[in-house]
Amino acid sequence: MPTLDKEQQKTRSAFSKSLFWLGSAQVLGRIVRLACSIIIARLLTPEVFGEVAIILTCFELICTPTRRITSASLIKMDDQTFNATLPNANKINWMASITAFVAMSLLSWPLAIYHQDLALIPPMILMATSYLLLPFGMLHAASNLKQNKMRIVGRAILWQTIGDSILTASLALLGLGIWAIIIPKVLVILIWVGIHRYNNPLGDEGYANKLKMISLDKPNQAINSHKHAQTGFIRHQISAFIERVQAQKGKLFQNNAKRQDDVEQTKKLTKKLSVSSPSTTKLLSFGSQVGLSDLSIALRQNIDYLLVGYFLGIEALGVYFFAFNASLGISTSIVQGFGTALYSHLCTPKNPHSDSQDKQSQADKKLNKTDADKDDNETVSSSIPVSSEIKSRYTNSLSLILKLTVPIVLLQAALSPFYLPFVYGEQWISAGALPVFILLCLSGLVRPLGEAVSQLLISINKQQLNLKLNFGFTILLVTTICIFSQWGLQGVALGILIIHLVAMPAVSIYVHLFILNSSTHKAASSVKACTKSNSKMNNKINNSSSKAFNQEVSHDA
Repeated sequence: MPTLDKEQQKTRSAFSKSLFWLGSAQVLGRIVRLACSIIIARLLTPEVFGEVAIILTCFELICTPTRRITSASLIKMDDQTFNATLPNANKINWMASITAFVAMSLLSWPLAIYHQDLALIPPMILMATSYLLLPFGMLHAASNLKQNKMRIVGRAILWQTIGDSILTASLALLGLGIWAIIIPKVLVILIWVGIHRYNNPLGDEGYANKLKMISLDKPNQAINSHKHAQTGFIRHQISAFIERVQAQKGKLFQNNAKRQDDVEQTKKLTKKLSVSSPSTTKLLSFGSQVGLSDLSIALRQNIDYLLVGYFLGIEALGVYFFAFNASLGISTSIVQGFGTALYSHLCTPKNPHSDSQDKQSQADKKLNKTDADKDDNETVSSSIPVSSEIKSRYTNSLSLILKLTVPIVLLQAALSPFYLPFVYGEQWISAGALPVFILLCLSGLVRPLGEAVSQLLISINKQQLNLKLNFGFTILLVTTICIFSQWGLQGVALGILIIHLVAMPAVSIYVHLFILNSSTHKAASSVKACTKSNSKMNNKINNSSSKAFNQEVSHDA
């Protein structure tokens, strides 16, 4: 068994802590929600559950593309670029949230007409107002995720869930019906916003001063690490300048000409190393790709609600919605926390002492690029080679989440005939929810594989491949539900179990063979070529003129 150095152990420990805080928050929230679900399951009818399923499904499908439209890019940035990008990111967040509000408000009318229930319109419009509250905390949440403050992220999720459950149970006992579920989900957004803003005040002057000190004391940190050739040249210039200043330290006041020359050179280097944020168009372009990938995942996870409601009616949808949330609630909460922690974990800067071969291969690839117009987009959209460290982080994290979820799913499926009627009531057993519950619960065995693959592909800027895979699986899922729906809810649940057991492991194996292993083999086979390319790089650097230096830095900064 290979031994881990201190840096690798520290990285793995950090991910374990992140997963612990997010997972524990999700599980504790699920326990609190269990008490709430017992109350509403005994007070509300399957028809009300069907209406809630329609509203929450529409909300999730519209909200998903906006949830990470800027945070996916912000998490990857260094501190200076992050701070400079905040104004553009805030504009995009507001634009996306307003668009989502309008879209859901307009969608409420055709849905109400189709289901012949105009009572759907007011709760859908009220649910849509929660979109307008999200921008107040989206940047702060992205900052916490970027800094791996998963304890704060988990705290926001936990208190949001607790507030939602307490309000829902209270309003349900007061007899408010569907409003008992919708009203709390809007109000608890304020809890989420408040916790993220309280623990991360982006407008604080100390934070801005800290960023200024970083830019003055360590200007070379402003350079993107993936610009290896240009970074080496700038470091060479800075080192030479610092050595010359130190050598001439005692003579600066005696030689005004030399001092003036040093000041001018300092201004030039500072100007070349200044940070420029990605434009709104480029930030929106990358966020849109990530949003589409997330939308394909959300569509895959929620398309069954729409199809069951279409083929089997609202009452059957209510039974399916109850069985799905009761069976996959705990495991889904853990998997969602895992996905959040995994993305931040994979985007964390690499250990500088590991994967030297990968760094050399990346530098060789950068030297072969001649189109200067592509340089501005690389901070947010260029494909990142998969290093052995990323592969190690991915495999270890996936192994950890499977060790957590598999026992929980098996235990839950085994005990479901005993606790389901006792906890939720006999009316759900008579409605046929038990076999649907067990089949859907077993599909949770492989769901972490799909979440892990999606976060890996997005973290290495292969969101287009992630979109294709999720879109392909969604087509298979739709086809399966359309075919198996003729056998009722049990047939639909059986089809969902089969397609997950086949497709999820197949996608995971594909990523291991053609994404992870192929990149590692390419890196290993290019060591000799990298050595030669490095010598050529040094010759090019030494022979470069000052005019060429000025042209390169403007695209790299």
